[in-house]
Amino acid sequence: MASDLVAYHYRHSAPSHILHAALKAFPETPDTSEPATLFTLFDSENEQSPAHTRRSWLLINSANLLTRAKSQMEEVMGETYCRNLTINSYDKNIVAWATDSVNSERNITVDMLYEMKLDIPLCDPTPRPFQELDTDALEELQDTLVALQDGGFDIEEDPDWFCSFKPEEKSIVLLGGERVFTVVEKASGEKAAYVTLLLDPETSDRLYVSSLETFPRWRRRGLAKALMRHVHVLHANGWLRTQEETSCADEGRKPREIWLTVFCENVGPVGMYHRLGYRVNRCLWVVNCDSR
Repeated sequence: MASDLVAYHYRHSAPSHILHAALKAFPETPDTSEPATLFTLFDSENEQSPAHTRRSWLLINSANLLTRAKSQMEEVMGETYCRNLTINSYDKNIVAWATDSVNSERNITVDMLYEMKLDIPLCDPTPRPFQELDTDALEELQDTLVALQDGGFDIEEDPDWFCSFKPEEKSIVLLGGERVFTVVEKASGEKAAYVTLLLDPETSDRLYVSSLETFPRWRRRGLAKALMRHVHVLHANGWLRTQEETSCADEGRKPREIWLTVFCENVGPVGMYHRLGYRVNRCLWVVNCDSR
């Protein structure tokens, strides 16, 4: 499951996001590993009062708990919590709940995402520095890089570029610790694609692909697929870990996992992920309840 990584990513996507402790856990939650989470985006870091609420997000595992969640949200934030509210749940009954329970003066829109997963076998139970490995995985990584280079591209890690390209989301790097890898056209130095990655801060065994984008003029060249294969090899060998995480790694870890979410109507990316070996784990329903 990846709901905790999804919540972690979005909570760090803006410095004015605040996590509300009152909704951290519900004793009745069937799956206690996925507690309800509420966080709020305010107008700015200096304006963190209900009157300055821009949007509230609620990630909850069961629609049966929504009535209780609504009551707690009112206690935490007052009536302004629902000015613009996004509810995410793996329970499709959330749609009926929102339709029946939310004020009719609000606009309700519904989206659905696939939560997709790829299991990656361990290449080495005790990860070693990149330059010390001589494995099939290293050859696969080299083959990917050679194919890109033959096409005039390189892959490089560049968090500074992302922070300047998307300053409104730079906190996922500066606060959330996400990694950014880019595909670069060698001749011009222009960025053609990028991916942002969140490594599970608890175990380092799970990786969440928080975003993947190929810019329009570079699409249909296989760059996104090559970038994802690059990520697969890095994660399989533990090369995304910090030195401290690597030194503390236990032998015999379970196979590593890569998780992502994608809107189900995006048939192109969904098809690419399937071809790369990803499979749908479950569906994530997204209900937006916004003021008119």
